[in-house]
Amino acid sequence: WKSLVMGLTRWLWRHRRAVLGASVLAAGAYASYLVWKQKRDFDLLINSILTPPDHGAQHEEAGLREHFDTTQRECDAALERELPKVRAQIGQLLDVRRLREQMKVDGTEKSEESWRDLEVLAFSRTLAAIYALALLMLRLRIHLNILARYYLMETNANEPCSFILSKAAKLRFLSLDAVSNGALEPLVHQVRAVLRARLGTMSLDHRLSAAEVHELLMSLRVEIEGSLSRSDSEASYREACNGGSATSSSYSTCTHSATFLKVLQGDAGAGAGGAGDVGGSGAGMCGADDEEQLQLLFEEVREILLSRHFRHALASVLDAGFGSLQRLLSELYEAEAQQHVHGAQQDTARTLHDKLETSRSSDECFSMPIAKLVPKIMRLMPVVLDEKNRAGGAVSSMSSADGLDEFCW
Repeated sequence: WKSLVMGLTRWLWRHRRAVLGASVLAAGAYASYLVWKQKRDFDLLINSILTPPDHGAQHEEAGLREHFDTTQRECDAALERELPKVRAQIGQLLDVRRLREQMKVDGTEKSEESWRDLEVLAFSRTLAAIYALALLMLRLRIHLNILARYYLMETNANEPCSFILSKAAKLRFLSLDAVSNGALEPLVHQVRAVLRARLGTMSLDHRLSAAEVHELLMSLRVEIEGSLSRSDSEASYREACNGGSATSSSYSTCTHSATFLKVLQGDAGAGAGGAGDVGGSGAGMCGADDEEQLQLLFEEVREILLSRHFRHALASVLDAGFGSLQRLLSELYEAEAQQHVHGAQQDTARTLHDKLETSRSSDECFSMPIAKLVPKIMRLMPVVLDEKNRAGGAVSSMSSADGLDEFCW
């Protein structure tokens, strides 16, 4: 090792000038790299400060999302304003108070036939409320999101819009006068007809558990909705959307679809009937008068209503609505079962075994006679259409239904 070190030292001494020159060059190159790197970082910093952000590209999606979220909040606010009118209309079409007064006048307060009429009214009010809420919610979201998209195009500075929707066309397109002035009547009558046929054979002293009521409501839903189920063919739904006539069946698919579509399309027949073949680009709206603009808007609504995406959204919203109704019924049964248990425990004449057996009635096996269930069901309609949108309520549950935001987007 000693001889190796001495040899290396002699070699470095003989080539000292070359080694020194190479070291100077390496140090200079490294110093130049550091200066270039600092200059580049400084230039990037200056550019980030002085160059304004490109909102059109960098924040385009965030802007669209904010615009979309604002539109959905406006949909919720509009629904809240309309719910009292819907409650009033269903209450008028299915007037329980009037029937009770008539029963007093006729002396039929204990008549089984009158009580069956009351039973049909009670269930009809609640189910009609679910369907009216779903259809009104979807109508508002479809119409408002269409106009929101046009507004976004009109206000886009990067791509000036070659057409502008008139204020009159927008107001007529958003108008809910048809809903307020009787558009729900065919829907209510359809629901009532189904329930009269199904409930008319059930005895008033027939007992139903919460699970049995749920099964009954699900079977009624299948019959009411008809061709709006997920498995229906496109052809039958298109026929209904184009005003197809009913078959000999009392609850034909066309009748159901036409009933629902009357609420969803609104003034389409009057304000935009016979729109004909309209392109999807919207270019035809240049210089068009209000009626021509309405024709294009309602044609777009019809295309949406014919889509599978709409049917899936409708099914999802109704699933959420019936789920909320089931929770209301479960709470109703639980409260009644607790009262039943409390009353049994107050009875000191009962044995311990009897009390234990009675306490088991609070589970899903607890049942009530239909005569006792009717007044409780009757009071659910205002709860379903509560504009205060309480957490877990029908409005809240249906507004947050799976796939609804994706459908609107």
